[in-house]
Amino acid sequence: MKNTKKLVSIAFAGAFIFFINCGSKDKQNDSKTMQQKQIPVHEQKLQDYFSEAKPGKWSDLDEKHSPEVKILKTAKEITVTVVSPFVSKSDHYVEAILLTDYMLNEMNKKEFSKTDRSQIKTVFTLPVFSKGEFYILLKCNLHDTWYKKILIH
Repeated sequence: MKNTKKLVSIAFAGAFIFFINCGSKDKQNDSKTMQQKQIPVHEQKLQDYFSEAKPGKWSDLDEKHSPEVKILKTAKEITVTVVSPFVSKSDHYVEAILLTDYMLNEMNKKEFSKTDRSQIKTVFTLPVFSKGEFYILLKCNLHDTWYKKILIH
């Protein structure tokens, strides 16, 4: 009878520990889910893109694909000049350059064809009262989409 009580106690203790461990794993999973939910939506979208600071598999191509951006603010408007650092070729070219808001919603877009041989350049204009974080996206036909964050004060 003593052995039976011992086995029941051990079985009960094992089940209790199993139950506690299950609970802690669920809490860990909930914690990970909560952390994922706390990542801003625009940063989740940016994970699919590359940048000079985050070139990923294209680490040797960051200088060629990270767009050069100049911002000029006048009394009437803000101009954002974007230049691609390389000249397109028929097999490797810039498909488009986009200006987006903080949430990566497209505000303006300039498309290019593989026959464009001049330096890829575009100028976007914003109202003079525009402020905050914006993004320039450069879409390469071979090397995905590259972004650059810009701040307008």
